[in-house]
Amino acid sequence: MKEVAGAIGTEVRALHTLGRQTGELGRIGTGLDTWSPNINIFRDPRWGRGQETYGEDPFLTARIGVAFVEGMQGPNPDLPNVIATPKHFAVHSGPETTRHKANVFVSQHDLEDTYLPAFRAALVEARAQSVMCAYNRVDGQPACASDELLKDHLRGAWKFDGYVVSDCDAVQDISDNHRYAPDIAAGVAAAVRAGVDNECHTATLGPTPPPLWQRYREALDRHLITEADIDRALIRLFAARYRTGDLAGVRQDGPVPASAIGTAEHQALALKAAEESLVLLKNDGILPLKPGARIAVIGPLGDATRVLRGNYSSPASAPRSLSSTACAGHCPTRRSSTPRRESR
Repeated sequence: MKEVAGAIGTEVRALHTLGRQTGELGRIGTGLDTWSPNINIFRDPRWGRGQETYGEDPFLTARIGVAFVEGMQGPNPDLPNVIATPKHFAVHSGPETTRHKANVFVSQHDLEDTYLPAFRAALVEARAQSVMCAYNRVDGQPACASDELLKDHLRGAWKFDGYVVSDCDAVQDISDNHRYAPDIAAGVAAAVRAGVDNECHTATLGPTPPPLWQRYREALDRHLITEADIDRALIRLFAARYRTGDLAGVRQDGPVPASAIGTAEHQALALKAAEESLVLLKNDGILPLKPGARIAVIGPLGDATRVLRGNYSSPASAPRSLSSTACAGHCPTRRSSTPRRESR
């Protein structure tokens, strides 16, 4: 996993180089950060994104998560090659249909023993430089406005000094779906005061995104947040961009060339990872399969190869579609509502 993440990190830096060369910065896949790994504990099969996770074992998830973060960020977390963003913090793996409004009650024992170990390992041991807060509430407070998660654990006990990014529309959920705040300005203020530095809002996908900054301006004018709150977020975000080399002045190494995308070495590693991920079950009488039996895969997606890529993969089907001549109309679209560029 560490090798795979390292290869991904190299290609992300190469895509960043390509984005600068083609004027396509600001699109998904061109920023020097990744919204991964997904280290939520997969307890509920009704969650539609369980295939992204590492299962239901907190210890195994923590070890794989650490390997991924270390591979992605490289040997020096103070100067990460690509910033890793463990998600979704926290207690997030329930039914998809309720994720924007669910209030999850969890005991302190289960929180510490099940849901937080992988995040603690990824952030404290592997020193991931970002973390994504979740949609749901935890014991009454939205995860992106949670004193317990963002203040007590993240900034307090774990001494995390990176930046927090919201899941897409999770800040809007604070007022609109959780009803934790009376209006949207109070909602964004709750997130900022809790420690959210970067909001993802899907309205930025539209051809004419609304002026989302107005909610923060209103929160400031109503004295719900202060300029010091805004400065704190900006310092964290711009410090991250300096450390990755997105902004010049700190890193001394040069850019990774676009030729590092889709190399034979990386393709061989992808094949090796795929082969070694398979689990073969010996048919010695335990399985209900007779010799020579045939298996039919049926249903509306029985022969759909598209689903093999998952539902959170880039619409660019191959690196060639990100070339300077083919990128228009095929590159991933922008997601983040702030100047900080994010790649999902």
